[in-house]
Amino acid sequence: MRDLLHFPGEPAPVVPQTLVVGDIVDWQRQGRILPRLRGCEFLGLPEVTADRLAGVELVLSPLVAHHFDVLDLALHLGILGFGGMYRALAVALPRPSMVRAEVAAVAPRVDFDVFVIESYCARPGAPAKSPADSAAAICAMPERKRLALAR
Repeated sequence: MRDLLHFPGEPAPVVPQTLVVGDIVDWQRQGRILPRLRGCEFLGLPEVTADRLAGVELVLSPLVAHHFDVLDLALHLGILGFGGMYRALAVALPRPSMVRAEVAAVAPRVDFDVFVIESYCARPGAPAKSPADSAAAICAMPERKRLALAR
């Protein structure tokens, strides 16, 4: 409870600048560790509200999740009046321009783009990077670099 309150003389609570939206419960069941990073928060789609978006500059999500896809989230962000950047992460995508056009059709005011992430293994036997892993890596970047990458 104390971390929800702000007392005079203490630093103000950190408002996340980056929000990662995904199948959080599924990711945790798979053993993925969702890091607690300053300025970054992991949420499921039902938890994304106008209040949660206040101060958020960048939203990251997988292109397709178990419970939603990029169009669902883009439409939701548009309805909530989100004014930041939304970037979807995909392991491989032959025509990102088609996804951009579809998102623009359902959420024309959302600043959207697709990040195609590498799917190869860095070393034999290493797991391929997933959108969840890539989102965590992006969140671990210094804020300035993270936001520059999204632009």
